[in-house]
Amino acid sequence: ARRVPPWHWPALLRHLRAAGLVSPNPPLSTLYVDALAVAPDFRRRGVATALLAAAEEAAAAAGLSGVALDTGLHNEPARALYEHTGYRQREIRRACPSVTVPALRLGGMPDITIHPNRSEP
Repeated sequence: ARRVPPWHWPALLRHLRAAGLVSPNPPLSTLYVDALAVAPDFRRRGVATALLAAAEEAAAAAGLSGVALDTGLHNEPARALYEHTGYRQREIRRACPSVTVPALRLGGMPDITIHPNRSEP
């Protein structure tokens, strides 16, 4: 395995600390969808809705209470999809003060935490 030189440790530690603060913490009783993406040529054709439905079916089959997932706070297309398919907002979180990354948690049967891009204020 490649080793990180000591002079990179401070930046690495800052990154890990910030990532830990904005990392999703979905309920243990849910199926967590880490990423949902559809190729541009296939968007707006029901593919993402079908993928969400499959995740919900898998959660139900496993005896879980629902689905949890994350997206950016200002990712309007994703938020519209999730809200259209029955997801609802649960919370907005902020990372450590030095990073200030707000996040929005949505939920219902499905559970979503929405994280913005790091470039957002």
